Amino acid sequence: MTRAPAAPATEPPPPVTEVERRGVERIPDAERTARPLDLFRVAFGGANTFVTCVLGAFPILFAANLTQSISTFATLIITCTAPWMVIMMIGYLVRRGWYDPDALQVFNRRQRGGRYWFTHGWNWRGTGAWLVAAVLALTFVNLPGQYVGPLGGLAAGVDISLLVGLATAALFYLALLVLFPEPRAVFGPAGPRLVPSSDRPVPSIEPATTDT
Repeated sequence: MTRAPAAPATEPPPPVTEVERRGVERIPDAERTARPLDLFRVAFGGANTFVTCVLGAFPILFAANLTQSISTFATLIITCTAPWMVIMMIGYLVRRGWYDPDALQVFNRRQRGGRYWFTHGWNWRGTGAWLVAAVLALTFVNLPGQYVGPLGGLAAGVDISLLVGLATAALFYLALLVLFPEPRAVFGPAGPRLVPSSDRPVPSIEPATTDT
């Protein structure tokens, strides 16, 4: 009596949150490796753990009153993340919507170098603009009885923190892109839009590192 051959093992389907790299045709499972987080890394770089730490501290700071804590946390998280979204949109605009899918995988594959490595894995232009905009916006928050920033009373009691954060992020990020141009290779075949670029070469992608 012969035993029927076992069915070949199949890999589990990739998570639905992964980013597609092709058009309307089906993408092989082996190539489904990109994630939405990769677009964040284009603007800010690969070392983004501190963002989680900073934003995650807000609920702890305001945990004395649950209702007040939720309201305050929601306001502060929006105040901090709105400039981040503006910077990502500007990055998409100046790059004409072009990204190198393979270079985006450097961080996932634990490699180093590539178009989006910038300075030791950090895009200090995007990170710097976000930090300045977020901190300045927090100083303009005006939530009576919950949290009022040092400059929260300058607008006659009106909370203008969101407007301050959005405007600061847009202006400061664009200014940094003009004063300190990114490498030409970052922008793809059509080149940058609205901002200059530099001839500085990008580092080549190094082999993946292994944990010991």
